[in-house]
Amino acid sequence: IQSINVRDDYQIIYFVLLLVEGLALIILGVLQRRKLPFAIGLGASVVNVLAQIVVLVIVFKISTWFVALGVGALFILIAILVELKREQIKIRSREWIDTLDHWS
Repeated sequence: IQSINVRDDYQIIYFVLLLVEGLALIILGVLQRRKLPFAIGLGASVVNVLAQIVVLVIVFKISTWFVALGVGALFILIAILVELKREQIKIRSREWIDTLDHWS
């Protein structure tokens, strides 16, 4: 909540802090081989980034067209990378599924 408080001069610090906490939870989940901290860290990071995008659009009046253009370009880039690395992604995803099946 602190990272979306627009009256706070330290908004970016709270945003980065929440990202670091999310990454720490992801790393903790990987090291402990537990699904829950891994998923919570991943979810917190995604929610944090989405909240910052909403703040940019609503509060700071960044054009939604710029945000849509950036998100669209990101999706196109991801699609291109997925196509180029499809076989590697299949192999890695099977490895990840096997690994996650052994986690508690």
